[in-house]
Amino acid sequence: MRKFLFVLCLIALTTGNAVAQIGSSENLEAKNGFKYFILGDSISKYSDKIELVKGSNDTYSATDTTLLKIGDEIKLSMILIKTYNGRILSISPMAKSEYSYKMLNVFLAAYGRWSHRPNQYMDKYFWFSPNKKVKLYFYGEKLDKWIFATFTDMELDSQKSNSEHKKTLNAVDDL
Repeated sequence: MRKFLFVLCLIALTTGNAVAQIGSSENLEAKNGFKYFILGDSISKYSDKIELVKGSNDTYSATDTTLLKIGDEIKLSMILIKTYNGRILSISPMAKSEYSYKMLNVFLAAYGRWSHRPNQYMDKYFWFSPNKKVKLYFYGEKLDKWIFATFTDMELDSQKSNSEHKKTLNAVDDL
């Protein structure tokens, strides 16, 4: 029991230090993307660093292997980029689940305490930038094979949702 409490305190102290460093949700909006991919940019701007995912017309994969790491300790398996109307809608770095705590600590250090955590028993976290322009979702379940984060352009996501809603209403009218 004492060993368990010691480990729990150690985790709390480590996480607390990461948050105390620089984390702020304002950084999420200032960065507005991941690595050098910028949310809302034209996907054609990155044509030399990406390739279209087979069987998709709006999802790309980063081909530049120098991007497949965060710091010195987190190795990414891939970076997926989804587009809407030729613009970057979301960016999703993926890694093996063994990097879950490290990736979470990096996000806490960069963006501060999460804005929303739906369930305290699951490793799912949301950060929202102050003006609600950028959303970061982190899925870090250690029992799964993969973990991922998704940076989303909220304005572009809203446009896409409105367009899809109009299509649905048109289909309803066609019944």
